[in-house]
Amino acid sequence: MQLRRRSLYGRLVAWTTILSLVFAVTWPGGAALGYTEKSRTGTREPVAEGVAVETIKMQTTEGPLNIYVMTVDLTNPYVKVGSLVGTNGVITRNQSVTNLAREAGAIAAINGDFFQMDEKAPLGITVQSGELVTSPAQRTDMYGFGLTKDSVPVFALFSFQGTVTSPGGLQHPLFGINKPTYLIATGVSSDVNRLNMYTPRWGSQSRGKLPGLTGVVEMVVENDVVKELRVDQPGTAIPANGYVLAGHGEAGQFLTTNFKVGDPVQVSYAVSPEGGNLLTAIGGQALLVQNGQRHWFSQNITGNRARTAIGASQDGKTLYLVVVDGGSTSRGMTQEELADFMISIGAWTAVNLDGGGSSTMVARQLGDQNVSLLNTPLYTSQRSVPNGLGIFSTAPAGAFAGLKVTGPQILLVGMQKAFAAKGYDEHFNPYTVQQGD
Repeated sequence: MQLRRRSLYGRLVAWTTILSLVFAVTWPGGAALGYTEKSRTGTREPVAEGVAVETIKMQTTEGPLNIYVMTVDLTNPYVKVGSLVGTNGVITRNQSVTNLAREAGAIAAINGDFFQMDEKAPLGITVQSGELVTSPAQRTDMYGFGLTKDSVPVFALFSFQGTVTSPGGLQHPLFGINKPTYLIATGVSSDVNRLNMYTPRWGSQSRGKLPGLTGVVEMVVENDVVKELRVDQPGTAIPANGYVLAGHGEAGQFLTTNFKVGDPVQVSYAVSPEGGNLLTAIGGQALLVQNGQRHWFSQNITGNRARTAIGASQDGKTLYLVVVDGGSTSRGMTQEELADFMISIGAWTAVNLDGGGSSTMVARQLGDQNVSLLNTPLYTSQRSVPNGLGIFSTAPAGAFAGLKVTGPQILLVGMQKAFAAKGYDEHFNPYTVQQGD
């Protein structure tokens, strides 16, 4: 049912926010989870025009299971999807998903990529408003999600190619942009004999000398001109209108041999697929679903865990953002169960995002001004993360449409209880109402 069909849907909203509804949805993983359809209840509530959240609760043979499903209509002209990045756009300044969303003005959000917790930077790709903030990991087992400038979902093993060119015309491969230390496919550190770039999106300071390595060269570049060459020194300021090239081993020798202060520097790079057509992207892990079927996993994080995933319908018009609670309040899911669940709700393609303590979904609940936490994080409080995926609404203020009334569900004759009411307009934006009215 389209959210824009207000005549029937608007009359149902108040009831769905108070009553538990029984859903008769066939889920291939149901038998494995050991639950009956009668044990499954849920509520569905609009977040904005074109965006809704369903909360599913069920009892299984292994305990309760809580799932949160956000559907996003990409054809709705008021709906926008974008990456959320750190604090003030700095990828290593992590914060909670709630704060990521509030800072950016998003009406809903989920957590994003796996990240290196020491340096607080994501392992995969991050594209924000068409800008490559972090390059994809140089691995063959970490898929990601992207959205093109014409709102086409992309689920892919993104790749990166780059070069640095000296004044004499010699070139060296650029391995990555704003990357922490991670292991490449051969099991070798991503810093060894590699050349990496760090922009102001990394932070105010470069990484400097790296633990366990000698001969780390940092070349400070401002306005595409070399300002300084440093060897095995502490981190230095990254120019606001420049970057720092960090090289070790062969890459470091390339810098010291071919550049001196005052020399021009040429850097070029590209991401595929889609390249410059990507508007938004975040990294992930295994591809869960492809062509409507469970995909083989390039990585499998085993066991019942809190999970986060994103998928898209076959026609590419609907996104499905899913968070599964784990821990004492919810059983969690295996990766196989998550893939089957994504298929059951309509995902033709889906990818696994960071889970465990990172799994978080926030949204502006009906009638509220700000986003709030919907799920129960694994460690009860939200983990600070480097990036997430935000949903934005550009819908204008509209006419008053209804009230979300909350209060006691049972009221006996003679009892007096207080109820609260929050208003919303025809686009599901909050609408201020006086409690006395």
